[in-house]
Amino acid sequence: TFQTLKSIYDTLVEPNQDGVLVPALAESWDISADGTVYTFSLRKGVVFHNGDALTSADVTATFDRILAEETASPKASDFGALESVSAPDDQTVVFKLSKPFAPFLAALASGWGAILPKSLVDTGHDFASQPVGTGPFSLTEWVRDSKIVLTKNENYWMKGLPKLDTVVMNIIPERAVQVQGLLTGQVDVSYIIDKEDLPVLAINCDEQTSKAGVLTRLEAFIDMLRQSPVGPRVDRDPSSDVQTPVPR
Repeated sequence: TFQTLKSIYDTLVEPNQDGVLVPALAESWDISADGTVYTFSLRKGVVFHNGDALTSADVTATFDRILAEETASPKASDFGALESVSAPDDQTVVFKLSKPFAPFLAALASGWGAILPKSLVDTGHDFASQPVGTGPFSLTEWVRDSKIVLTKNENYWMKGLPKLDTVVMNIIPERAVQVQGLLTGQVDVSYIIDKEDLPVLAINCDEQTSKAGVLTRLEAFIDMLRQSPVGPRVDRDPSSDVQTPVPR
């Protein structure tokens, strides 16, 4: 799901809480006067979950993979104006477009712009089942149609984040089971709550409900879900697990 992938991967730029694109794996960038050349300076000291250090070669490999016909990426058209990606040095990436394309930065910030390690791209690694990125969490366990377990990335480039050691996403399609989990404390966060269940939850729990329909026992988790997904910003005991049902 989107939240899971954005917890594992990072992009060159990303939207902040106000929707403004801000630096992520790229510390800064310049755009040519004619809008066809984007030059990015990469953040130093970033490490992939497999131990590889981030360089411009990873970025070029990522976008070469997206554009390759054999990849059959469903979002290749988002980068249709991209003519070439080059790496003048280890920390610099240059994107050349065939024409000005205003949504280009937004496309880079999407989940499809997640940066992958070149060493695994070159070997045909199966990222769909074994994702490897630079994000705040790495995939520890994935039981299809049951649960996803994410573990803190100890080498994450944002110092002090993430603040949780483990996130467990339980896939619970049954509405009644989700509600019961919230009532008993076995579940901390449910992404979607039916309005019919709000009265019983309001009576039996101290939950807070956000305008986005997210219900949680801890108000801090609402902030976490609203944050740009570079890592949960939660003031909580880092040794505690987060149990989360993900509606199908």
